[in-house]
Amino acid sequence: MPARRAVLAGARYLASYDRRDGQTYCLYGSTQTFADVVTYYRTVLKDRGELVFDAPATHMFEVGSSGDRGRLSARVTVKDYNLDGSPG
Repeated sequence: MPARRAVLAGARYLASYDRRDGQTYCLYGSTQTFADVVTYYRTVLKDRGELVFDAPATHMFEVGSSGDRGRLSARVTVKDYNLDGSPG
């Protein structure tokens, strides 16, 4: 899975969820700023990605595509949980 190769250095594994169709969501946390994490993935994935929500800031990168209908392509989603003074 391409996203595993590109996990941010120092990121902490939090949990994973099985979609029950052979796909797994893996969640990681980081103390780095949202902007720094987005910049890292732009560099590593060689893709600008897309800001899909302003608050909380959420940036998505398409890592690959699937030829199977109904299967999601691999994605990296960066979400800023440090909103309105929350510790994240």
